[in-house]
Amino acid sequence: MGEMILFYGKLPIDFCGSIVIFLVVSSPIIRAMVKSFLESLVNKVLMYKWKLITMDTIKSQCKMILWSWYNSQKVYKMIYHLKNKWYLIGLKKDIFFVKGPDFLISDNDIVDKFYWLLVKKHCSSYVMGKWYIGGLKALELHTMNFSCPDDILIVNEHKQSTEVVLFDKKLLCKKYSMKGRNLFSSFYRQSERIKIANNVFYIANLELSLLESLYSPDVLSWGYCHDLIRKLVRKQWLHLRLEILAHIVALGKHHTSINRLYDIARSSNPQFAQDLLTVIKKHSFVMS
Repeated sequence: MGEMILFYGKLPIDFCGSIVIFLVVSSPIIRAMVKSFLESLVNKVLMYKWKLITMDTIKSQCKMILWSWYNSQKVYKMIYHLKNKWYLIGLKKDIFFVKGPDFLISDNDIVDKFYWLLVKKHCSSYVMGKWYIGGLKALELHTMNFSCPDDILIVNEHKQSTEVVLFDKKLLCKKYSMKGRNLFSSFYRQSERIKIANNVFYIANLELSLLESLYSPDVLSWGYCHDLIRKLVRKQWLHLRLEILAHIVALGKHHTSINRLYDIARSSNPQFAQDLLTVIKKHSFVMS
């Protein structure tokens, strides 16, 4: 007699043969089924309320709910519905914050809660190989400043780019090379581990973060950077290892930076400035 597929709920009950005959159901029934699917997904998603959820997790839940009706197009439509109803806020490609329509949260609150986790996830997904946090943010971390910067320097082996990590927060990916030779491994040795919000990161050590902060400071942040380094040079100069500064400059990088550090030290710590001048004359050159 051919084949008949009878749908009860979402399960095909019987099938055999080659001709397919579908039971025609009315619009109210279809709408009720769609509503049931969405309600089931909402209940699954709300198990992650106030947390992050990935696209893969949502797809997995949709497969269990839709069963043989599952396809990518249906998943994206269901996600669109959840975002419209304020159950989900898209933070990055394939990462969402689960909130629920009755819960208000600002962008700043989301940044404070998830910034460091998303930096870790982004770098793990899109930055090949090893990497470390450098520049001004690394220097701030050495002073126990864990605030979320607008831009964060990510030093790595392969990538030179600017990438969005969350809302208007950006990653500045930089690599070290000279005459076609990749120097990343030499600079990575000058990094150290730190734990931020339950995530482990590598950051430039104090000496390298000083030089990276002075390399090409932003016009808007130069005053702040200058004052921060002046305080460090005045109060913590005994903790600064001249041999590390010498080793970094000997790699052929940060000649401008060490001269800027010398200029700051001349007015705030003449003794340290004299030590720096010895390093500059041996491994670099004095800039007027």
